[in-house]
Amino acid sequence: MSEPMTATMPQATRKALSSTIRDLRARLIADLGGALTARYRLALPLQSADLLPRRRTWRLRLEQHFDQAGRATHAAKGSPKYQAGYDRARAALVEQAAYTWLNRLVCLRLFEARGLVGPAVITGGWDSPAYQQWREVAPARVYGAAAQGDDTAGFRALLDRVFAELALDLPGLFAPGGLVEAVPLPPQTLRAVVEALNAPALADAWADELLLGWVYQYFNDPAREALDAKLNDGGKVEPHEIASKTQLFTERYMV
Repeated sequence: MSEPMTATMPQATRKALSSTIRDLRARLIADLGGALTARYRLALPLQSADLLPRRRTWRLRLEQHFDQAGRATHAAKGSPKYQAGYDRARAALVEQAAYTWLNRLVCLRLFEARGLVGPAVITGGWDSPAYQQWREVAPARVYGAAAQGDDTAGFRALLDRVFAELALDLPGLFAPGGLVEAVPLPPQTLRAVVEALNAPALADAWADELLLGWVYQYFNDPAREALDAKLNDGGKVEPHEIASKTQLFTERYMV
């Protein structure tokens, strides 16, 4: 096992990381939100959606969760206030799923850079050593992937196996659980994230032990900036917006 690296991230790399994370945040939220609507046909009433049993079960759980948030506003069902709470819960779930996926993939890429896991999966993506081995030992999962509903040529199946192994030690991050698992990750979105994490501009990021803190802040920056703009225009902070204002990463030297 390799020794942990502790190099400080160069300013240019940090700027590239900020841009990358913000772009991936926007992409993930848009793509996952669209995929959620499409998979469970949320634009249609449940009785008209014609869903398979498993997807119908997930949709019921989703609607119960959103409805609970709407009721928490103490407004009548169908009222604007109720609908605002309902919609916030839906948006929050998509954002949580987006961050969960990004965090998992960043962590795995970081573990690979530090020699904590191997062979590499994220480093190199579809050209990675692990995927090349996967093509040899499980060709049916690769070449027959599309027929099994996997449009990533087996890469997602490999990733799920790696996550399952990591979940034994880090269940809070890698183990499936909760409603975020109902939010589908489109194959083209997975590829976009993996490719972005392999960008040469981020090469020096993986040696910085504070990387995950920066990813956390850069992911939350857009929401915080939107709230700052609202306050500058004379608006007030709502209870559900407080977290966005306070989600800042503190470097060690400032503590």
